[in-house]
Amino acid sequence: MRTGNAATDSSGRAGHNAFKSKYTSIHMLKDGGLDTMKLEGGRDLPGLNSLAVRPGLGLGYARGLAPNESLGALAGRVIARMPWRPVLQRVPGVWLFCAMLLAVFGPSRAPILYYAYTVYLNYVFLNNNVRTLFGIIHAYRESVRHATTDWLGQYLSKTGASSGEDTSHDMPFDHILHVVLIPAYMEDLDTLCETLDVLASHRRALTQYRICLAMEASEPGSESKARMLLKMYTESFFDITYTIHPANLPGEIRGKSSNVAWASRQMARYSASAAANAAAAAEESIYGVSCCVEGDFFNASTAEKSDPFNAKAASYGNSTRHDHEIVTVMDADSCFAEDYFTAVAYHYAVASPEQRKIMMFMPSTVFDRNSDRVPIFVRVVDMYWSLGVISNMFHDSKVKLPCSAYSVSMDLCIAVDFWDTGPEALGEDLHMYLKCLFSTRGQLITKSIFSAVSCCNIEGSYNPVGDDPSVTGRIRRWSSGFVARYFQARRHLWGSLDSCYAMRRAIIATLAPEYDNYIQLKNAGVSKVGKDDNAVQSNTFAPGVLSVLFSRLIEAHIAMGQVGSVGLIRSILSHFPDFEKHGEMHSSSQTPILQVFGVPINVQLMTTIVLSICTVCNFLSAIYYEKYFKFVGFERWALQSVPSSKANSPTNALHRGEMKSKLSKSPAAAAVASSDDAACVANNRLVGLATMAKHGLKFSKDHENLAVYPLGRRPQLSSPRYTINLCEWILIPYAAVFYFLIPQFNAQICHLFTDRLDYKVAGKPHLGGANNCSLATLTMEEVVASAKGMYPDDAPRQPNGDWNGDADAPYPAEIVVATHGSSGSSSC
Repeated sequence: MRTGNAATDSSGRAGHNAFKSKYTSIHMLKDGGLDTMKLEGGRDLPGLNSLAVRPGLGLGYARGLAPNESLGALAGRVIARMPWRPVLQRVPGVWLFCAMLLAVFGPSRAPILYYAYTVYLNYVFLNNNVRTLFGIIHAYRESVRHATTDWLGQYLSKTGASSGEDTSHDMPFDHILHVVLIPAYMEDLDTLCETLDVLASHRRALTQYRICLAMEASEPGSESKARMLLKMYTESFFDITYTIHPANLPGEIRGKSSNVAWASRQMARYSASAAANAAAAAEESIYGVSCCVEGDFFNASTAEKSDPFNAKAASYGNSTRHDHEIVTVMDADSCFAEDYFTAVAYHYAVASPEQRKIMMFMPSTVFDRNSDRVPIFVRVVDMYWSLGVISNMFHDSKVKLPCSAYSVSMDLCIAVDFWDTGPEALGEDLHMYLKCLFSTRGQLITKSIFSAVSCCNIEGSYNPVGDDPSVTGRIRRWSSGFVARYFQARRHLWGSLDSCYAMRRAIIATLAPEYDNYIQLKNAGVSKVGKDDNAVQSNTFAPGVLSVLFSRLIEAHIAMGQVGSVGLIRSILSHFPDFEKHGEMHSSSQTPILQVFGVPINVQLMTTIVLSICTVCNFLSAIYYEKYFKFVGFERWALQSVPSSKANSPTNALHRGEMKSKLSKSPAAAAVASSDDAACVANNRLVGLATMAKHGLKFSKDHENLAVYPLGRRPQLSSPRYTINLCEWILIPYAAVFYFLIPQFNAQICHLFTDRLDYKVAGKPHLGGANNCSLATLTMEEVVASAKGMYPDDAPRQPNGDWNGDADAPYPAEIVVATHGSSGSSSC
């Protein structure tokens, strides 16, 4: 957390180091018990990340048996200490260079090798396209099913609980706390307000959402921006706070990964401290929770604020328990529907206690906000990017690679020592997944949540608040967006370092397992629901997980790009027939035949057949994606309601009664409590219908009578697609050249020399403050007007100015942590 001056900063850093040292022990099972063993000399093995566990959790890192003097142990030590990182970092670049040489000289100099590699690339291309078609069909159907599912009802049916508060089940549905991390750097204030408005419109935001604005110290005025948002939204969530990630920490790279790593560490400590304060306050029968926690970590004075939810907060446990918390990471311009969090809560609550400690959740994605404002190539490549995410999400997939937004149990975050911050972790979503997967020896439980996250397409540096109708303005915006998407694509393809990280972890786990850091599950008991579905007590990877993982990684980071690169090179060389005239096997009329297990394969015919099948798959994928886009981007928002059979059910009536009793202590909350859920949902439905009518969209015949459960507020920006937009899919090969082949070549050649990438933050669309109808309890003008009266005049000063840009305005020394008070704002 951020403090007000250098003295408190250094003290806070010391507290943070003390917090880290608290979790430095590693656990291993021995003689049926749980022993604690320190890392030798307090040092990590070369090439391995620092891994940690919370004492008493029953979930920790085991290092296996102590190495002996046998030949196997000696080989293990040698393997563990080899410099795998710099070697494997260069593998994709060397592979790419060899593939280019093979494409140029292979047909004449090494025909068998060339045609064998061509068969392999055909297999990869076919597998990718068929899986993508299956994935989007599955996602479309599951999205409809997901939106019409009563997740609380499912929970009650499966557990036998009488309500979400019923403690007869070991993890009550309403006791799960969603810790939402929103990394923000140079984000427009309207964009952050839009994101918070959507979250605040969820019915459980007041009781189960803890929001953390993860700000960067390198952004001028970030702290004042965070305080302004806290003031505006303090009564919209169960809890809202912020962190300031210090700049230029040793060993870190700039980016989302380092910011999320910092924020998640702070929130783990903050959650425990907040629960302890709430428990203490409840014991004293005082309705007030300290906004700040005293001690070496926060360095803050305390302040009390009325909060009728102390009893519930106290039930979350003391500082050694995080089993009720789920960390959700999102982009500042991403928007979740309410049913994402209810579905996550359902899957988490019905799992066994062991399973909850190794759970991860990934949603589908859709770019439905500003795609009509970006160049067509940007729009097409982002659609295909979304398809790539969806292709990994079908339920039987052994490997599910998240993208951008996802959730992880807090216990798992602590066990793996949170997010990495080095160059390999630039793509923090995939890297965190790989870290958790290898740390659990492939036992990681990843649940697909088919509630699509609404995302924005990248826009360029020329991004005026209002539309520039001039030809010059349109050209500038188009070219700026085109270039900006290229640099974003290069950053995405920089993620091929994750393939190297996976290779390194796999080598250590396979050849030197006694030197690998992994989570050893302790059989701490199972829930009433999970009796027959215990987590696997195995220290080896589940069958097929590694093979599927590397096939997906190589496909994403290496092979799919080389399909296009090799094909492009051969197409260019076909116009120069004299290039290979001196080759040993060259003949323009010769049919390439490859013998595989004695069976002759006509490579050229096979390639033609594969391209034909993939063309059909792409066409069908485009059709189903358009259906999926229309439903998750527009129809589901206009169909949300409380079904008549459920509106007056005992479950809903009980939930409304609980909310009214909890909020009745506040006059402001009384107005909220008096409003029926159905009225709020009806208002959101009308907004969805108005959006569809605005764009001339009609319901699909299969959907017009669907009863979609409440989703909350739809984001303001909307970018529909029509039948004519199907023609855009023809441009996929050309978009792939600009946004896949060239960035892949750029990134992997750079990896031969460096693993660090400096990049600028992508441009985002402007909402326009005049049209932003915020759900915040205070307007921005009210916040600015009252800012100077919030803090004493003798508070320490900061150089980056006050809320309104006044550099002479006072700042408090303590960290600002806003805990939700007794009053609430409308969640309609």
